[in-house]
Amino acid sequence: MNNRNLFIIALVALAACAFVYFEKDRPGTVAARERERYLLDLKADQVDRVELTNPSGTYIFARNTQGGWDMESPVVYPADASNVGNLLSDLEFAQRVGVVRREGDDDFAELLGRFGLTEPRILVRLVRGKNVQTLAVGGQTARPGTYYALVNDGRRKEIVLIDSMLEGQFVEAADYWRSRDLIDFSPAEVQAVVVRENGRESEMKKTDGVWQVTRPLDLTADLARVNRYLGEVRKLRA
Repeated sequence: MNNRNLFIIALVALAACAFVYFEKDRPGTVAARERERYLLDLKADQVDRVELTNPSGTYIFARNTQGGWDMESPVVYPADASNVGNLLSDLEFAQRVGVVRREGDDDFAELLGRFGLTEPRILVRLVRGKNVQTLAVGGQTARPGTYYALVNDGRRKEIVLIDSMLEGQFVEAADYWRSRDLIDFSPAEVQAVVVRENGRESEMKKTDGVWQVTRPLDLTADLARVNRYLGEVRKLRA
């Protein structure tokens, strides 16, 4: 083998190595491949509004200024922030079990009808500013424990397979989504407490951060016990 051939082989090998290196380390390449595994391109803490339609009705939740969630429909009422947060977290990390590939002249509308996605049982709409992503859930697939779903991230629509455990998150009724807190308050903002029990009444007031018993006696209250009491009241749930 002459020097010219050796030079050509070395040049080809070098070009191949360079392609692999730059493809591997190109910004966004790994992130893009990682995103393809997930059901949605979603950050749970950036979602402002959730609209969920399931067999029991339509539920609309809006993030409030305190970072919690309010139910706007079917009734205006505080939402269970934990349950709404869990739903969004599950959606953020949910992975596609499979993807339905269109073959040849497959009609997309016909596929939607075949898989129960023309009039889906469940529709989830996630809003972040002007960005809207939707997830529609149709019928069960032939693969045990999976459902057909239509994903629309605003750029493209795909028919995918999702796990039945995720589908189960979407079918809860109103009682699951409403807040069960009996009293919604911040213990740090309470300025007075009145307790009535068996015809007797006691009162405490906070002045400059110090709690004082004002009835039936006038004395300084135990701060730790007051805070513990308020904390227990705050945890009361229906």
